[in-house]
Amino acid sequence: MSTDKRLQTYWEDIKPLIRQQWPEITDEDLKKINASYDRFFDYLKEYYGLIAFPKNEAIALDLFNRVFKKFDDRPFEKTA
Repeated sequence: MSTDKRLQTYWEDIKPLIRQQWPEITDEDLKKINASYDRFFDYLKEYYGLIAFPKNEAIALDLFNRVFKKFDDRPFEKTA
């Protein structure tokens, strides 16, 4: 299953966790992101900057892994 497809599958479970972790990302932003892996990371870069991006990316990947593991027991596979 592709990354975006997995995000779409669990998007409603992931959105509150994103809002909790990154309060600058609004509900309107989440609508625009619409479970897109690339758009989500673009918003992280926009709101929190490139310097903080590696840390935020690691946090996001951990968050995705926790949700995916809870529901389908498969780790997140970052696409190139």
